Amino acid sequence: MPATTLCERCKYSFIPTSLYPPVPPDLLHSDHVPSEKDLTQAFSMLAYEEQELARINAEIARLDQAIKKLAASKAQLHQRITERRNWVSVKRRIPVEVWDEIFRFTCFGSQSKQEKGESQYSLSIKGRPFSVDTPALTLSHVSARWRDLVVCRPQLWSTLSIDLYDIHDRQRLIPLLELYLRRSGSCPLDVRVVDAEANRRPFHVVEDVGVLARYYIGSAGLELLTTLMTEMHRFSSLELSLDAEILQAIQNPEELSLIFPLLHSLRTSFSLDEDEVGWFSQAVEEAPKLATFQTKTPAYPGWEIGWSQLTALTFDEVPWLRGLLAMLEVTPNLESLTITEYRAPTGTTSLSSVVLPKLQHFTIALSGTFDQASALFESLTFPNLLSFHASCLTHCTCTLTTYLPGSSILAFLQRSSANLHTLSVHCPNEYLTSKSVITMLESCPKVERLSIMTDSSPHNYVEVLRRLTLNWDAFELLPPLCPRLRQISIHDPQAAVVPVSDLVEAAVRMGESRTKKAVAGVDVAPLETVLLEFSSKLDWSALRCVYHDPGTPNRVLPGVDRGIWERRKELKRDGTKCVDVISSGQGLGMLTFQVEE
Repeated sequence: MPATTLCERCKYSFIPTSLYPPVPPDLLHSDHVPSEKDLTQAFSMLAYEEQELARINAEIARLDQAIKKLAASKAQLHQRITERRNWVSVKRRIPVEVWDEIFRFTCFGSQSKQEKGESQYSLSIKGRPFSVDTPALTLSHVSARWRDLVVCRPQLWSTLSIDLYDIHDRQRLIPLLELYLRRSGSCPLDVRVVDAEANRRPFHVVEDVGVLARYYIGSAGLELLTTLMTEMHRFSSLELSLDAEILQAIQNPEELSLIFPLLHSLRTSFSLDEDEVGWFSQAVEEAPKLATFQTKTPAYPGWEIGWSQLTALTFDEVPWLRGLLAMLEVTPNLESLTITEYRAPTGTTSLSSVVLPKLQHFTIALSGTFDQASALFESLTFPNLLSFHASCLTHCTCTLTTYLPGSSILAFLQRSSANLHTLSVHCPNEYLTSKSVITMLESCPKVERLSIMTDSSPHNYVEVLRRLTLNWDAFELLPPLCPRLRQISIHDPQAAVVPVSDLVEAAVRMGESRTKKAVAGVDVAPLETVLLEFSSKLDWSALRCVYHDPGTPNRVLPGVDRGIWERRKELKRDGTKCVDVISSGQGLGMLTFQVEE
């Protein structure tokens, strides 16, 4: 047999030997019986050929071993090359602090959204439609390096949101929640627990409320809630938007850690004086760091609370004045108060006077008129108020034909608005005379942002704008109204075509008197923004023509002199922006056109 060259470099060869010929094919397929001599010779040949086969196998094994060593060396070298490339790659030069920001943005959203309370969560579970969002867990599965970075940052695992409605996948969700709780370590938790169907169904009186709770929120919902509540001592922020009976269904709450040592923000959709949440309410009462609290209604008078550390308080609704005043009396450090709906019964009289010297921001929405809430405003004094937002709910149909400066809200402002920077009054069902508005503004000498919407005639707004216009001929005799004013918004739901011209003219004239150039050298702030909003009572057909045709050169309001637009452009060049908003409330939708020079 010919030699096989195994190495071209050293010419090492392997020479297999074959002394005997193969068995003839005709003998293999015949009935010939070999003789004793043939058998002896054949066995001798077999022994030799088996030795030769063993020699070849040994050579192959030697070569295989060499190949395996080379393959192992190749794999090791490839790993070193990969690691070295990773070590010198661009991403290696990214500081860990940058990765922190990237991961935080992925898990929680942008900083602006977080400041607005719109941040997302590192774990979000929703029952119907079923969805699970796990950005932190997803990041940890990208690569080994990312896993190390994400796992060793417990804050990335510390924000949890669960919608309990119709949750049943216990085998998947409970271990997932436990994983997040474990990886969050000792980091404070931001927790949101809601029930999409809360307050839409009655809880019936049954012996086992747990059975009903599981029926409403799913077989796994109550267990998820219980698992979360075992970490109460780590909660820094908590939102509970569910029926109070759901908390009552938690078995053996005394075995939980019934304390909130880190809790600084709490929001509940139920009142804490409800019987079903006694153990929870007691833990809240004793929370030493609680500063921000939002609840359904004030507690009944006489319910003992000691939240002198509260700085922000929000009520979803206030059906009685006594309970509100009782809570305000024990919150002397309050800085922000929001009442989403005030609906105290008509005829309520002032009970006591509450003075909150640290309160700076007050927002209230009325289900009636200002006169119907007079007892409330007569009871409150906020001497250092910075922003005041008052509005009437859209479902309120009450109207008032006369509104005099001596009303309770004006008296409240006179007591509270010495330092007011922002004033917003949006009550389309209230009628304010120009004298009322001017009196209101005279009590707010430091106001910078003003927004008004009332059931008033455009003529009244024109009078207000004229009073805000600086009269340089009589500047010393007639001090400027609102000298710090920078932004003004007027929303006129009653505007018709003809008066719009007067209103726009008055707004432009007022803006011209307060530009940077005009107020240079005097103690008056330059006006930055003028916004006028008109209702669909304008000539809608003309608006369609003007605003829908991109080729129309003159984008003007019906009835407005086109020369005003040149003056508005000059205002913009001097730093004052004018915006017109025309809204159509026809049907269920809202169509808005905005014109900005």
